[in-house]
Amino acid sequence: MRLNKKSETYILIVMIFFLGLLISTHWKYGVSFDAIVQTIGSVFGVLIGSYLAGNHAIRVMQEQIRNEKMIRERERQSIEEFLRFGMYLKGI
Repeated sequence: MRLNKKSETYILIVMIFFLGLLISTHWKYGVSFDAIVQTIGSVFGVLIGSYLAGNHAIRVMQEQIRNEKMIRERERQSIEEFLRFGMYLKGI
């Protein structure tokens, strides 16, 4: 997947921000680079995971609504056919 220039620029800005955060946190608080990278990775993992889970839930609900509409339509058609058949029998 190829990103457009605007998206690439935003990603670069975010990467530079987190690199600055990584270096400044290490210097200021003495936190190890591994801990900072792990924390940043966890945050990104949580965000991406929640996005994917939400997106999947939305697609599942849309599919369920579509199936329920088809079931109602089939029920309506079968009732109409039953009533037509009853009218046909009355006419005989």
